[in-house]
Amino acid sequence: MQPEAPIQRIQPLSGVHIYYIFYIRFVYYGSILAIHSIFTYPWNKAVFRDDYEPILLNQIAISNYTVVNAARKIIIDLNYI
Repeated sequence: MQPEAPIQRIQPLSGVHIYYIFYIRFVYYGSILAIHSIFTYPWNKAVFRDDYEPILLNQIAISNYTVVNAARKIIIDLNYI
């Protein structure tokens, strides 16, 4: 199981239905979204003060990038359902 691999390269094992692979991929990306969403804009405005520390700014940038990529991969995978 490689969630980061494009769906075309996935070769399901015999006896494993493709729907199970989709389920695992979507649970993985959903978990990524849940973990990083607290740091993404505009939700971070309600949680954090306006004077951010540099380490927090770095985490916000990383989380924004991660959330966008996870959402993009979910949308791309929807084409194969």
